Amino acid sequence: MTVFNTEPAMRLHRVGFRYGLQTVLDNIDLALFAGERLALVGPSGCGKTTLLHLVAGLLSPWEGQCEHRFQRIRMVFQQPRLLPWQTTLNNLTFGLRALGIDPRARQAAGRSMAERFGLHADDLAKYPDQLSGGMQSRVALGRALIVEPDLLLMDEPFSALDIGHKARLYDDLVRLTETRTSMMMITHDLLEAVRLADRILVMAPSPGRIVAEIRLGLAAALRDDLYVHHNGAALMQNPTVRSAFNLPSSTAVSVSSHTETDVLITPVDSMNANPTPNAGVTGC
Repeated sequence: MTVFNTEPAMRLHRVGFRYGLQTVLDNIDLALFAGERLALVGPSGCGKTTLLHLVAGLLSPWEGQCEHRFQRIRMVFQQPRLLPWQTTLNNLTFGLRALGIDPRARQAAGRSMAERFGLHADDLAKYPDQLSGGMQSRVALGRALIVEPDLLLMDEPFSALDIGHKARLYDDLVRLTETRTSMMMITHDLLEAVRLADRILVMAPSPGRIVAEIRLGLAAALRDDLYVHHNGAALMQNPTVRSAFNLPSSTAVSVSSHTETDVLITPVDSMNANPTPNAGVTGC
């Protein structure tokens, strides 16, 4: 199990958010460490995307504190959102252009990133409507990673892809974020969270709140399909997880008793509910 001994790079303390009279998020406490991969899972309507937008600075909390030490934050959305009038290479290097990087240097970086994502030289001159859905997703992820973010936010970017494209992008993402980049992703898919995250926070709706924390022992780069499916099945038997997804307990499927699981599940009541805010940090 990966252990992060430093102070958190980001901390949310008793954060709440409302749309009009509707409370969307209530009493959210969480921390994210430098280099950590954190997944938020839960059913539709539990406030996952709203929480991600608060971290990105697209929304402001109604109450509580959201602070971080990250300097370069990038977000990957559910849809690739490529610029239709730009080529693949120009889409990949758009962030570098915004940073004022020299054209020759950013083209070299774009070609290198394209190669790492399995895009061919002739793909770089194509426009988004000439690319497959999987290729568009690779370009969107490459566009975020090319600026070497210290925090990568992802809003279900793999949900529209088939299983083959997902597997390739999972491997790319784990490989390219293994050392420096912190990651916070949201997903409906527990197996995806088990595949990619060091830690999983389970959310429940009405209002959106965190109900459990799940820690995984094996490094993401070492997890195979058997590990993912076995531990995903174990999580689906947990009463707190089942309740969050509104699943009846009577339909739980037994997991083979002779195979140990690699997850530690902590109900939210047992977590530290009163973190001390950091000094000298930036508000979300």
